[in-house]
Amino acid sequence: MVPSELLPAADSRETVSHAAVARQIVWILRLAIAIQAVGIASQYLYSQYEIESPLFNYLLYDREWPQDTAQYLDDLLVEGWLVVGLTLFIAPLATALMQRLGLLRVSEENRLWKIGGLLQRLLLGLILLVQLILVWAAWYRGTGERFNDLLPVEQSARWMIPVLLGLLLPRGGEVVSAKRFHTAMWLLRLTVAVTFFAHGLKAIYGQKDFIDYLLVAGSSLIGWEASEVAVTRLLTIIGWLDVAAAILVLARQWRSVAIYMALWGIITAYSRVVHSGMSSHFEVAIRSGNYCLPLAVLFYFRYTRSIQKLARRENAEK
Repeated sequence: MVPSELLPAADSRETVSHAAVARQIVWILRLAIAIQAVGIASQYLYSQYEIESPLFNYLLYDREWPQDTAQYLDDLLVEGWLVVGLTLFIAPLATALMQRLGLLRVSEENRLWKIGGLLQRLLLGLILLVQLILVWAAWYRGTGERFNDLLPVEQSARWMIPVLLGLLLPRGGEVVSAKRFHTAMWLLRLTVAVTFFAHGLKAIYGQKDFIDYLLVAGSSLIGWEASEVAVTRLLTIIGWLDVAAAILVLARQWRSVAIYMALWGIITAYSRVVHSGMSSHFEVAIRSGNYCLPLAVLFYFRYTRSIQKLARRENAEK
């Protein structure tokens, strides 16, 4: 399966520019999918601290399926997710290396590009389907719990990754079109924004888990033995910062905002490990979208800044 976005761009300067950053963002998204797949498999299958997925619990307790049947279907979906997630990263990487080493002839490359593009979209569709099933099962089983209605929104940075990658894969040409590229970038920014907005709301209204994470992190990392009241106030400030970042990433193209969101995304993901120990290491991988997508936004903002500089230079020369 060949990443057709690795082909040379067209001749125009604008096309070359957007194609170059599109290739970079595609690889960020591929990496995010692979990391996420490993995290999901670790959480539900291969870790000594393995837990059952929301789908398994739904099938077993809500639909009253036999345990073996529910377990088999759940394991099948997660194992498939792992294989597909790794394939979407490793196969294009191996093909790119073979291309660079001259091990693929042009006719072979063209044939693989056509087959690979269709196959990649099919695999991305399968990943999206499994993710939406798990999100729905978690939402269904959490009915009545506080903040449960925010679940699909706060996890959008997870299930939107295959959507964004599918948009950025070229279709029938050597590069993704400029129109589709900019559409994907708006969806990328919107995904990051709603993810941070949802987490910000939960922080502002005092999500209990967030308070526990701060209490343990303060005590473990810096020896800060804070009261729950003090931590709740700090959490409120953090929540408003997340909401502000969500608004700014849509309203402005500030690289500092994207950097903050990427760093904060990985810090909050790692806070689960600080709180629960290495038994929850998979939490960092599962939340790859929370830091990889802001990183992709940073690459996009860097691109738009270079275009603006070029435009100003050309205007100055007229």
